[in-house]
Amino acid sequence: METYLCITIDTECDHTTNWSVSNPVTYHSVLRGVPDLLHPIFMENAAVPTYLLTNEVLRHEGCVQTLSRLPGRFELGTHLHADYVEPQSRITEYPGAYPDDFQIDYPPEVEYGKLATLTGNFEKAFGRSPKVFRAGRFAANGHTIQSLERLGYVVDTSVSPHMQWPNREGKQVDYRAAPTQPYRVAPGEILRKGSGKILEVPITVRRIFSLRSSVRRLRPSRPIRWLRPFWSSTEMMKKIVDNPAPEDGRSGPRILNMMFHSMEVIPDANPYTHSPEDVRRFLDSLGEILRHCRDRGVKFTSLEGVAGLYA
Repeated sequence: METYLCITIDTECDHTTNWSVSNPVTYHSVLRGVPDLLHPIFMENAAVPTYLLTNEVLRHEGCVQTLSRLPGRFELGTHLHADYVEPQSRITEYPGAYPDDFQIDYPPEVEYGKLATLTGNFEKAFGRSPKVFRAGRFAANGHTIQSLERLGYVVDTSVSPHMQWPNREGKQVDYRAAPTQPYRVAPGEILRKGSGKILEVPITVRRIFSLRSSVRRLRPSRPIRWLRPFWSSTEMMKKIVDNPAPEDGRSGPRILNMMFHSMEVIPDANPYTHSPEDVRRFLDSLGEILRHCRDRGVKFTSLEGVAGLYA
């Protein structure tokens, strides 16, 4: 079974330890974190990162220039935090803001308008159309898929299997029953396989089981693990890479999709890494798991590359 690894990075302005936007707004994770800390690790391992860019990054000239000058193989796509984007933007001033809207809570025509604005800003920044997308706070549905089709996208990577995500009104985005491997999305759906134009590439989230010898049956042991530095130990990520889940490879090659945020390589610009030592552990873990994948014969690819495998 051939195994491929995507590395998908939500690339945003810097935040704080409670996910509010830094005040004043800074872009250290894009201007320094990506070219100086992250991208060299990808280059060293011949990995292919996908940077999914928010609206404020697309409108920041320094960020656009930095990303345009990156060497080697990489992919750029879009990432929507609907609070900031017209039409009907709720937040007009970034400093200290807390983006927590679900784009799917807007009427479908407004959600489409926001995606169209984001897509247009990408085209202005880079002179080409984006093809890959992730929803902010993972909040996507069938209307999202229809909008992405209209705008010429080929891949969505918003689905996080086994997870539920609440918004401030208590509504849930429920991915507990989602497939864990890529699938063509049925028209107007997001969790049902079909023959639509959009390929869904789920984030790699696994239920981990242990064997209890006393009863000779599998029981969950701290069940949810992500292929994600700092959220999972390096050893746990190696287990995910080395041990296919039951669905892996049934309808094509096995696809692994690592995700994290660009801000996680800047101390206190996120809720997870608070010191230079935390960042070093994050980067060391990332480098070690990429070397492990390379040594195991895992192939690195972009999201569009995955779409090519499923063409």
